[in-house]
Amino acid sequence: MKALRRIIIIILLLLAVLFLVELIPMLRNPMQRPDSMVRNYILRITPLGTNIDDVIELINSREDWSGANVRDFGLDPKAPTAPYGAFHNRPRIGEKTVITNVGSYHSLRAIFFLMRVGVVVSWAFDADDNLIEVHVWRVGHI
Repeated sequence: MKALRRIIIIILLLLAVLFLVELIPMLRNPMQRPDSMVRNYILRITPLGTNIDDVIELINSREDWSGANVRDFGLDPKAPTAPYGAFHNRPRIGEKTVITNVGSYHSLRAIFFLMRVGVVVSWAFDADDNLIEVHVWRVGHI
């Protein structure tokens, strides 16, 4: 009986350590939070309807972001970084897209911490240059 109790305590301690190992980085770097939380943050600072010029100005004012990459075609939600010609038969969202890297981190889920994960955000705009959609995705780097 004592052996079983020790095993349960060890398992609970290991689970607590794993929980903290995942939680602490998310508290230090908000970009490690789930995509939905990053998207909600982006929508708080650039709500739907925001003009493209205001989004570009915000992006370029942030030292921790990589700068605005403006594209004159809509966002492909299945391949947001792909050039227009690559998948041009797929439906796109909006008329213009602005893309930037908003942060990166080393992932515990990556093999031997060799992979750095970049968090990329894209804003899709309608024909009047108003924000209609925001996408967040992760890109792995070695």
